[in-house]
Amino acid sequence: MFLLVRKQFGALRPANSDTEELIRKLKDGTEYSIELKRTRNLQWHRKYWLLCTIISENLPDNVSKEGVSDYIKIESGHVRLEKIGGEIHKFPKSISFSSMSAEEWESFWQRAVEVCCEKIIPGLVKEEIELEIFELLR
Repeated sequence: MFLLVRKQFGALRPANSDTEELIRKLKDGTEYSIELKRTRNLQWHRKYWLLCTIISENLPDNVSKEGVSDYIKIESGHVRLEKIGGEIHKFPKSISFSSMSAEEWESFWQRAVEVCCEKIIPGLVKEEIELEIFELLR
């Protein structure tokens, strides 16, 4: 069961009609255990792919935005390790909404921008690229 709630006036309240309906179906007097995760914002996802696009368009090597994304994930440590042929290899992990909490995403975003500014385009200024992305998303 998935419930989307919002904190208002010191209490958790349904954030949509589906959640409201599900809560109505719960038995009164019964205790429930709930794991809370802050939801990610779709705008953050767009921001990331815009970052990858901008970086891709500014590289001399005709690298796709997907290639930039994979490089960012690996260099930022967002990887899973697999042993193949007796050797350990790094593979980029997913950044899907279901695989990362909002807190994990925020941490990943900071590392992603650092990778862009320090390893992909050294000298790129974090505040400048974030401002450019902000302007393009308006």
